[in-house]
Amino acid sequence: MLKTACRPNQSQREERWDDWEGPIVSELTDEDVQTQDFIDNTIHNMLCELVVSLTGQKIQWDTAVIHEVLKTIRQELWNRYGIRIPYAVMEEKE
Repeated sequence: MLKTACRPNQSQREERWDDWEGPIVSELTDEDVQTQDFIDNTIHNMLCELVVSLTGQKIQWDTAVIHEVLKTIRQELWNRYGIRIPYAVMEEKE
């Protein structure tokens, strides 16, 4: 993991949103990484609990599934309630 001194803090950067997606940033802060870890772990734990209680089967960590669930949740919260769940993404370099 990068040291804090190598990353800007959230008050030192400009960020933008594209509807529900964002903040879109040039560099992730430590806070961004912590938020992403919290969200990813929460979704994985929810999926594990749901699948185990319904089928008795365990599921492995799957980033693609976690991000698809996250995308759906974020889109629906934005479309229905105007709520943005921050999950920082790096802007694409041209």
